[in-house]
Amino acid sequence: MSINSTELYYFSYTGTCRLLATKLAKELKLSLEEIKVRRLPYAFWLVCSFVPGLFFPATFKTPETENIIVVFPKWTVNCPPVRYFLRYCSQKGITFKQVLLIITHRGFKELAYAKSYEKKFRKISKVVEVKLVKKDEVEKVLPDLILWVEKALRNS
Repeated sequence: MSINSTELYYFSYTGTCRLLATKLAKELKLSLEEIKVRRLPYAFWLVCSFVPGLFFPATFKTPETENIIVVFPKWTVNCPPVRYFLRYCSQKGITFKQVLLIITHRGFKELAYAKSYEKKFRKISKVVEVKLVKKDEVEKVLPDLILWVEKALRNS
């Protein structure tokens, strides 16, 4: 995976993933693309996050590179805008050599969530790597996260 053939996508409701994605994109000189949805109340998203497999229409630039990084939050069992992104790529036949997933969380069943998204993204990429980041440690772990991404980009 080379930096030149990588785009960074993110979905953020509270701004944490936006902050993380923006800093990563700036540091690594990556194209930054937002997965956008209509702004709805948090309670709506909370209810939606309990429904496995539910997707919610989002807008984003169609991926054009052979590799992507996707930054998004861990919600209860599902992140509907990210599921829509995945569904869109799958339906359009868009595949990647490698996908890096960076999932922010608050510390509740994050490993199972990460495994489920790793499995889901294997529908569009044979190589999927996941990094979990505690929501309140984004700034603290950013240097290590940059190194992790750079290593993954070099080693593919």
